[in-house]
Amino acid sequence: MDVVRYLITVGADLTAYNNEWLTLLIIASNNGNLNYVKYLINQGFDLEYHDKHGDTPLIWAIKHGNLEVAQLLISNGANPDACNNDGVTPLMIASSVSLESVKYLISIGVNKDAKDRNEINSLMYAASSGQLEIMKYLISLGAKIDERDRHNYTPLTFASEKGHLEAIKYLVSLGANIEARNSEGRTPLLCALDHYNFEVIKYLISQGANINVTDYRGKGLLSSPKDEIINYLTSNGYIDKNEKRKK
Repeated sequence: MDVVRYLITVGADLTAYNNEWLTLLIIASNNGNLNYVKYLINQGFDLEYHDKHGDTPLIWAIKHGNLEVAQLLISNGANPDACNNDGVTPLMIASSVSLESVKYLISIGVNKDAKDRNEINSLMYAASSGQLEIMKYLISLGAKIDERDRHNYTPLTFASEKGHLEAIKYLVSLGANIEARNSEGRTPLLCALDHYNFEVIKYLISQGANINVTDYRGKGLLSSPKDEIINYLTSNGYIDKNEKRKK
Protein backbone atom coordinates (compact mmCIF):
# COMPACT_ATOMS: atom_id res chain seq x y z
CA MET A 1 0.00 0.00 0.00
CA ASP A 2 2.93 2.36 0.66
CA VAL A 3 3.94 2.02 -2.99
CA VAL A 4 0.39 2.83 -4.08
CA ARG A 5 0.30 5.89 -1.82
CA TYR A 6 3.56 7.10 -3.31
CA LEU A 7 2.44 6.59 -6.90
CA ILE A 8 -0.79 8.45 -6.24
CA THR A 9 1.04 11.37 -4.63
CA VAL A 10 3.22 11.72 -7.73
CA GLY A 11 0.21 11.76 -10.03
CA ALA A 12 -0.57 8.15 -10.97
CA ASP A 13 -3.65 7.77 -13.18
CA LEU A 14 -6.63 6.97 -10.94
CA THR A 15 -8.47 5.39 -13.87
CA ALA A 16 -5.68 2.88 -14.65
CA TYR A 17 -6.70 -0.76 -14.90
CA ASN A 18 -5.11 -4.12 -15.71
CA ASN A 19 -5.86 -6.45 -18.64
CA GLU A 20 -9.06 -7.59 -16.90
CA TRP A 21 -10.16 -3.96 -16.52
CA LEU A 22 -9.68 -4.18 -12.77
CA THR A 23 -8.85 -0.92 -11.02
CA LEU A 24 -7.12 -0.67 -7.64
CA LEU A 25 -10.49 -0.03 -6.03
CA ILE A 26 -12.00 -3.17 -7.55
CA ILE A 27 -9.02 -5.24 -6.40
CA ALA A 28 -9.19 -3.80 -2.88
CA SER A 29 -12.95 -4.38 -2.72
CA ASN A 30 -12.47 -7.96 -3.86
CA ASN A 31 -9.81 -8.55 -1.19
CA GLY A 32 -11.88 -6.97 1.57
CA ASN A 33 -9.17 -4.52 2.61
CA LEU A 34 -11.33 -1.92 4.33
CA ASN A 35 -8.60 0.62 5.11
CA TYR A 36 -7.25 0.40 1.58
CA VAL A 37 -10.74 0.96 0.16
CA LYS A 38 -11.20 3.99 2.44
CA TYR A 39 -7.94 5.45 1.25
CA LEU A 40 -8.76 4.93 -2.43
CA ILE A 41 -12.22 6.46 -2.01
CA ASN A 42 -10.66 9.51 -0.34
CA GLN A 43 -8.30 9.80 -3.29
CA GLY A 44 -11.25 10.11 -5.64
CA PHE A 45 -11.42 6.70 -7.25
CA ASP A 46 -14.58 6.22 -9.33
CA LEU A 47 -17.05 4.09 -7.33
CA GLU A 48 -18.97 3.14 -10.44
CA TYR A 49 -16.03 2.22 -12.65
CA HIS A 50 -16.56 -1.35 -13.79
CA ASP A 51 -14.56 -4.21 -15.25
CA LYS A 52 -15.09 -5.71 -18.71
CA HIS A 53 -18.11 -7.64 -17.44
CA GLY A 54 -19.69 -4.53 -15.96
CA ASP A 55 -18.95 -5.55 -12.36
CA THR A 56 -18.48 -2.54 -10.08
CA PRO A 57 -16.38 -2.45 -6.90
CA LEU A 58 -19.64 -2.99 -4.98
CA ILE A 59 -20.47 -6.14 -6.92
CA TRP A 60 -16.94 -7.44 -6.34
CA ALA A 61 -17.25 -6.78 -2.60
CA ILE A 62 -20.64 -8.52 -2.39
CA LYS A 63 -19.46 -11.43 -4.54
CA HIS A 64 -16.67 -12.22 -2.10
CA GLY A 65 -18.66 -11.68 1.08
CA ASN A 66 -17.02 -8.38 2.06
CA LEU A 67 -20.07 -6.71 3.56
CA GLU A 68 -18.18 -4.01 5.46
CA VAL A 69 -16.53 -2.91 2.25
CA ALA A 70 -19.92 -2.95 0.49
CA GLN A 71 -21.40 -0.79 3.24
CA LEU A 72 -18.50 1.64 2.98
CA LEU A 73 -18.88 1.92 -0.79
CA ILE A 74 -22.62 2.55 -0.53
CA SER A 75 -22.22 5.10 2.27
CA ASN A 76 -19.88 6.98 -0.06
CA GLY A 77 -22.36 7.01 -2.92
CA ALA A 78 -22.03 3.68 -4.77
CA ASN A 79 -25.30 2.76 -6.46
CA PRO A 80 -26.67 -0.36 -4.68
CA ASP A 81 -28.86 -1.20 -7.68
CA ALA A 82 -26.19 -0.80 -10.37
CA CYS A 83 -26.13 -3.91 -12.56
CA ASN A 84 -23.44 -5.46 -14.70
CA ASN A 85 -23.54 -6.21 -18.43
CA ASP A 86 -25.89 -9.14 -17.85
CA GLY A 87 -28.29 -7.10 -15.76
CA VAL A 88 -27.13 -8.77 -12.53
CA THR A 89 -27.52 -6.57 -9.45
CA PRO A 90 -25.67 -6.68 -6.12
CA LEU A 91 -28.78 -8.25 -4.54
CA MET A 92 -28.76 -11.09 -7.05
CA ILE A 93 -25.09 -11.70 -6.33
CA ALA A 94 -25.73 -11.56 -2.59
CA SER A 95 -28.57 -14.06 -2.95
CA SER A 96 -25.99 -16.62 -4.07
CA VAL A 97 -23.61 -15.82 -1.24
CA SER A 98 -24.76 -14.24 2.01
CA LEU A 99 -28.01 -13.80 3.94
CA GLU A 100 -26.47 -10.93 5.91
CA SER A 101 -25.69 -9.07 2.69
CA VAL A 102 -29.18 -9.74 1.33
CA LYS A 103 -30.79 -8.34 4.48
CA TYR A 104 -28.57 -5.28 4.40
CA LEU A 105 -29.28 -4.48 0.76
CA ILE A 106 -33.02 -4.90 1.22
CA SER A 107 -32.92 -2.76 4.37
CA ILE A 108 -31.57 0.17 2.36
CA GLY A 109 -34.29 -0.19 -0.25
CA VAL A 110 -32.81 -1.96 -3.26
CA ASN A 111 -35.23 -3.36 -5.82
CA LYS A 112 -35.89 -6.87 -4.50
CA ASP A 113 -37.98 -7.73 -7.57
CA ALA A 114 -35.34 -6.90 -10.18
CA LYS A 115 -34.52 -9.41 -12.90
CA ASP A 116 -31.41 -9.80 -15.03
CA ARG A 117 -31.36 -9.96 -18.83
CA ASN A 118 -32.56 -13.54 -18.74
CA GLU A 119 -35.35 -12.52 -16.35
CA ILE A 120 -33.72 -14.42 -13.47
CA ASN A 121 -34.55 -12.90 -10.09
CA SER A 122 -32.89 -13.07 -6.69
CA LEU A 123 -34.93 -16.07 -5.52
CA MET A 124 -33.80 -18.01 -8.58
CA TYR A 125 -30.16 -17.11 -7.83
CA ALA A 126 -30.63 -18.34 -4.28
CA ALA A 127 -32.29 -21.57 -5.45
CA SER A 128 -29.55 -22.19 -8.02
CA SER A 129 -26.95 -21.84 -5.27
CA GLY A 130 -28.84 -23.87 -2.69
CA GLN A 131 -29.07 -20.92 -0.31
CA LEU A 132 -32.02 -22.20 1.70
CA GLU A 133 -32.12 -19.48 4.37
CA ILE A 134 -31.93 -16.76 1.74
CA MET A 135 -34.76 -18.43 -0.16
CA LYS A 136 -36.89 -18.48 2.99
CA TYR A 137 -36.16 -14.82 3.63
CA LEU A 138 -36.97 -13.69 0.09
CA ILE A 139 -40.18 -15.72 0.02
CA SER A 140 -41.18 -14.18 3.36
CA LEU A 141 -40.91 -10.82 1.60
CA GLY A 142 -43.22 -11.91 -1.19
CA ALA A 143 -41.02 -13.59 -3.80
CA LYS A 144 -43.16 -15.94 -5.90
CA ILE A 145 -42.17 -19.61 -5.77
CA ASP A 146 -43.28 -20.32 -9.35
CA GLU A 147 -41.87 -17.20 -11.02
CA ARG A 148 -40.35 -17.97 -14.44
CA ASP A 149 -37.34 -16.62 -16.28
CA ARG A 150 -36.97 -16.08 -20.01
CA HIS A 151 -36.47 -19.80 -20.57
CA ASN A 152 -39.38 -20.75 -18.32
CA TYR A 153 -37.16 -21.96 -15.50
CA THR A 154 -38.70 -21.71 -12.02
CA PRO A 155 -36.79 -21.67 -8.71
CA LEU A 156 -37.57 -25.41 -8.44
CA THR A 157 -36.11 -26.02 -11.90
CA PHE A 158 -32.88 -24.23 -10.94
CA ALA A 159 -32.58 -26.12 -7.65
CA SER A 160 -33.29 -29.46 -9.35
CA GLU A 161 -30.76 -28.86 -12.09
CA LYS A 162 -28.04 -28.05 -9.55
CA GLY A 163 -28.98 -30.85 -7.16
CA HIS A 164 -29.83 -28.79 -4.08
CA LEU A 165 -32.07 -31.28 -2.30
CA GLU A 166 -32.97 -29.22 0.79
CA ALA A 167 -33.94 -26.25 -1.37
CA ILE A 168 -36.07 -28.58 -3.48
CA LYS A 169 -37.80 -30.06 -0.44
CA TYR A 170 -38.58 -26.57 0.84
CA LEU A 171 -40.07 -25.38 -2.45
CA VAL A 172 -42.13 -28.56 -2.83
CA SER A 173 -43.41 -28.15 0.74
CA LEU A 174 -44.71 -24.73 -0.27
CA GLY A 175 -46.56 -26.17 -3.26
CA ALA A 176 -44.14 -25.30 -6.06
CA ASN A 177 -45.24 -26.70 -9.43
CA ILE A 178 -43.39 -30.00 -9.71
CA GLU A 179 -44.39 -30.38 -13.37
CA ALA A 180 -43.40 -26.89 -14.56
CA ARG A 181 -41.84 -27.14 -18.04
CA ASN A 182 -39.02 -24.98 -19.28
CA SER A 183 -38.72 -23.76 -22.87
CA GLU A 184 -37.44 -27.20 -23.93
CA GLY A 185 -40.31 -28.97 -22.21
CA ARG A 186 -38.14 -30.25 -19.39
CA THR A 187 -39.65 -30.54 -15.92
CA PRO A 188 -37.61 -30.34 -12.69
CA LEU A 189 -37.36 -34.14 -12.83
CA LEU A 190 -35.88 -34.08 -16.32
CA CYS A 191 -33.51 -31.25 -15.41
CA ALA A 192 -32.28 -33.35 -12.49
CA LEU A 193 -31.81 -36.20 -14.95
CA ASP A 194 -29.77 -33.95 -17.26
CA HIS A 195 -27.16 -33.56 -14.51
CA TYR A 196 -27.85 -36.96 -13.03
CA ASN A 197 -28.74 -35.91 -9.51
CA PHE A 198 -30.02 -39.31 -8.41
CA GLU A 199 -31.11 -38.29 -4.90
CA VAL A 200 -33.11 -35.43 -6.41
CA ILE A 201 -34.62 -37.76 -8.99
CA LYS A 202 -35.74 -40.18 -6.27
CA TYR A 203 -37.17 -37.39 -4.14
CA LEU A 204 -39.15 -35.79 -6.97
CA ILE A 205 -40.58 -39.18 -7.95
CA SER A 206 -41.57 -39.80 -4.32
CA GLN A 207 -43.46 -36.50 -4.43
CA GLY A 208 -45.45 -37.54 -7.46
CA ALA A 209 -43.38 -36.23 -10.37
CA ASN A 210 -44.57 -37.80 -13.62
CA ILE A 211 -42.05 -40.48 -14.61
CA ASN A 212 -43.59 -40.78 -18.09
CA VAL A 213 -43.14 -37.14 -19.03
CA THR A 214 -40.94 -36.36 -22.04
CA ASP A 215 -39.47 -33.11 -23.29
CA TYR A 216 -40.23 -31.58 -26.69
CA ARG A 217 -37.62 -33.87 -28.27
CA GLY A 218 -39.29 -36.93 -26.85
CA LYS A 219 -36.59 -37.61 -24.25
CA GLY A 220 -37.62 -38.67 -20.76
CA LEU A 221 -36.74 -40.61 -17.66
CA LEU A 222 -37.57 -43.99 -19.19
CA SER A 223 -35.18 -43.38 -22.07
CA SER A 224 -32.28 -42.82 -19.67
CA PRO A 225 -29.25 -45.07 -20.25
CA LYS A 226 -28.69 -45.27 -16.47
CA ASP A 227 -29.42 -48.78 -15.15
CA GLU A 228 -29.61 -47.31 -11.65
CA ILE A 229 -32.75 -45.38 -12.58
CA ILE A 230 -34.52 -48.30 -14.20
CA ASN A 231 -33.59 -50.56 -11.28
CA TYR A 232 -34.94 -47.99 -8.85
CA LEU A 233 -38.21 -47.65 -10.75
CA THR A 234 -38.76 -51.39 -11.00
CA SER A 235 -37.73 -52.23 -7.44
CA ASN A 236 -40.10 -49.60 -6.09
CA GLY A 237 -43.01 -50.59 -8.27
CA TYR A 238 -43.11 -47.50 -10.48
CA ILE A 239 -42.79 -49.61 -13.64
CA ASP A 240 -43.21 -53.31 -14.35
CA LYS A 241 -39.94 -55.23 -14.20
CA ASN A 242 -40.55 -56.54 -17.69
CA GLU A 243 -41.11 -53.10 -19.18
CA LYS A 244 -38.40 -52.14 -21.63
CA ARG A 245 -36.73 -48.78 -21.94
CA LYS A 246 -38.42 -46.32 -24.22
CA LYS A 247 -36.33 -45.35 -27.17
